[in-house]
Amino acid sequence: MTSRRPVLGPPVALLGAVLAVRLPFAVVHRAVHATRARWASIPEDPRRAEEFLAALRHTARWFPGRAACLEISLAAVLLSAAHRRRLDWCLGAAPDPFRFHAWVACDGAAVAASLSAPGEDGEPPPYRAVVTI
Repeated sequence: MTSRRPVLGPPVALLGAVLAVRLPFAVVHRAVHATRARWASIPEDPRRAEEFLAALRHTARWFPGRAACLEISLAAVLLSAAHRRRLDWCLGAAPDPFRFHAWVACDGAAVAASLSAPGEDGEPPPYRAVVTI
């Protein structure tokens, strides 16, 4: 018998993230921090994190509201926590003050699928983490 992933995982995680980002940031910060402290202490595998991100992006295409980097990265953290694994949720900015981004990392290394599209030189934009949870 093969194990299957729950079909409702990514849609439920995305909906939870969309609702959570409407709360005060301090509440979301405490909630994500609490999941890490209580049951999501094992680091997530980067390949599995990329699979989660791909599933969440696919789900986000069908979502009628905003589902951008902030919501998708938080949903990946929630989805990973539901599987008792830990992803770092990073919020940062590029040197120009109008480019902000949210991404996930595994043990401090950014998951490539969570960074935005590469620039002209093929490298992702130089986002600097401001907050990492």
